[in-house]
Amino acid sequence: MLKEVFVIYEGLLSFHYLRSGESSDSDQAILSSGLLSAIRDFSQQARSNALESFYSENEFFLFSAMHARGLVMACVFERDAPQKVANEAVSRIRDLLDSVEIPTSGLQLEEQKKDQLRKSIEEIVVQLFGVEDIEARAHQILDNRTDIPLAFVLDITQRKTMAKFARPRPLYREEQVQEFLLVHDTLLRVLGKIGPYESYRYFVLDTNDYSIAGCWSGRMLSVTTGSMRTPGNVVLDVAGLLCHQPLNAADGSVTETHVRVNRSRLTKDGDVIHEEGWVLPPLTGIFLSTLVNNLGSFIRLLTRRSFDRFEAVFSTAPEMKLILQRGRADETTVELLKHK
Repeated sequence: MLKEVFVIYEGLLSFHYLRSGESSDSDQAILSSGLLSAIRDFSQQARSNALESFYSENEFFLFSAMHARGLVMACVFERDAPQKVANEAVSRIRDLLDSVEIPTSGLQLEEQKKDQLRKSIEEIVVQLFGVEDIEARAHQILDNRTDIPLAFVLDITQRKTMAKFARPRPLYREEQVQEFLLVHDTLLRVLGKIGPYESYRYFVLDTNDYSIAGCWSGRMLSVTTGSMRTPGNVVLDVAGLLCHQPLNAADGSVTETHVRVNRSRLTKDGDVIHEEGWVLPPLTGIFLSTLVNNLGSFIRLLTRRSFDRFEAVFSTAPEMKLILQRGRADETTVELLKHK
């Protein structure tokens, strides 16, 4: 668990985040005795790349020097926090701080900007460590909506349901989660065959009149089902809200910002017929065929329909898309797109 974040400029505390939601920084705040003094001293070593982390009896500290701005960020974690997750938290918070103009020379951020920054860090903590009443948040988002009758949020590291919402309640069944996990696992295998991809960001699964969407952020993975004729981008936006990852999905998934790098046809027997662009690696067709079958079972369970189109967005450098379009004679068109 992340407990605190300090942003330090030459011994001055420029910004402070405390997990309890309170803060102890003030104008012209100077790091002083005890723990804060130690952080100040260690931050000086971090500026010279002489120190990246250290442990105390109950905590461990990760430092990140922001040389271009003369800042050092110190993140304090509980000692048993997973190292990989802690590193991801530091990376995300640093990216967040890079987007904020933090004053130096003893000046302080405006209180409104501090509050927004703390809120953004809190969302990162929830995504990575799963600390929040997720069920209450789901109801807060969905209770007054009529376009999302079914949703659930998973802790994907534990493969357990953190929250569920259904209107009416019997609409949710545990077997839906199990069917989705089959889709999730098979999609990861497909991405692993295409390249060294270990995760995806979000997906949209469409029939002719229903859409299902999912968003994966940290340990949280949300799945939402729209009511009849609710646009897929609306369903996806709600999935993003549930896992603290606002997406602002556009209406229409393939835009001029992407170029096709592969087009193939998948036969009902699992054979891949290459048409243009990259050649998919051997055995990819087996996993694609399994994915198509799993997608079909999942969407039939939720909507009693066959799926028409599936789109998954993965990678960030550059962004990639996998699109499966069902066609005639049980064939599926497979496309890979890359952001320009």
